[in-house]
Amino acid sequence: MRFRKAVRSRCHWLGVLFLAFASVIWAEEGSKKGLFWKAESSAGTAYLLGAIHFGDDDFYPLRSKIMSAYQDSPVLMVEMDDQAVPLEEQQKIMMETVTFPQGETLEQHVNSKTMSVIKKRLDEFGVPLQAVQHYRPGFVALMLASLQAIQLGYIPEKGIDFHFMRLARGNKPILQIESFRQQMEFISKLPEDDDAIRESFEQMDDYQKMWTEMEDAWIKGDADRMYRIAIADPLKEAPESAPVYDILFYQRNGPMADSVQQCVKEHKTCFVVVGAGHLVGARSVIEALEKKGFNVSQL
Repeated sequence: MRFRKAVRSRCHWLGVLFLAFASVIWAEEGSKKGLFWKAESSAGTAYLLGAIHFGDDDFYPLRSKIMSAYQDSPVLMVEMDDQAVPLEEQQKIMMETVTFPQGETLEQHVNSKTMSVIKKRLDEFGVPLQAVQHYRPGFVALMLASLQAIQLGYIPEKGIDFHFMRLARGNKPILQIESFRQQMEFISKLPEDDDAIRESFEQMDDYQKMWTEMEDAWIKGDADRMYRIAIADPLKEAPESAPVYDILFYQRNGPMADSVQQCVKEHKTCFVVVGAGHLVGARSVIEALEKKGFNVSQL
C-alpha cells in the first residue's frame, strides 16, 4: 500500500495537520478566495471553511466575506480544540494510542532498510531516534511531514483553524467535532506496511511540489482541483491505498456532517472550520449536508 499517498494528501499531528502547504507566488488579495461554503436549512445556516493547518503571514488578512460570516456566528466549530485537553492528558492518550506496547521499539517493527531511511530523515530534522523510537511508524512519518512544513516556513500558529480559535478564545464558544483521543485513534489505525512506510520517508522530497499545487487550489477556491490533487489522483494511481483514505476522510465525514447539523439546530448560525480535504469531492461533508436537505453554495 502506498501510504505516502495519504501522507502527501493530509499531514496531521496534534491539530490534524494533514493539509500543509509550501511557498508559491501569491496573487492579489482579492483573488485569495479560500474554500468557503454556505449551507442553509430550515433550522439555520452553517458557514464552512476548509482549513489550512499550517500557514504564514501571506494567508492574511482573509477576505471580508469570510470574516463577516465568522462575526455573525455565535459559535465556532472546529475539528479539534487542542486546548480542550491538558498537555499531561494528551501525553497519556498518545501513550495509549500511537505508541508500541512497553518494551517494543520502532526498530523491532520495520526492517533494516526501512530503519536506515527513517534514521536519515530524523538526522535531517535534528530529531534523535530516542525521541520517537516508541511511536508507531505512521505517526513518525506524519510528525516529520509537519516538521518539513515548518522547515519551509509554515507554522501551525498561522494555520486557518488556529487563527479562528485564537479569535474566539474568551469571545465565543469553541465546539469541537472530534476529541484528541479520537484523532489519535484514527492515526493509530493507519496501515504499517513496511515497504509503504519506507516509501513515505523516501518521497518526502516530493511534498513541496504537492503542497504548492494544493495551496494554489485553495487560494483560487478551486474545490475540484483540490479534490483531484489531495484524493482522486492519488487513489487512481494507488487504489490499494483506499483503506488509508477511508480512515482519514470517509469514516469521519459523515459524523462531521452530523455535528454541523446539530450545531445549526442548537445555535441557528455556526462558523465551521475543518480540514479542506473533508469538504471536497464525493462522500465529503458538503455532499453529506446536501443529502440532509441543506442548500449548499460555494462562496
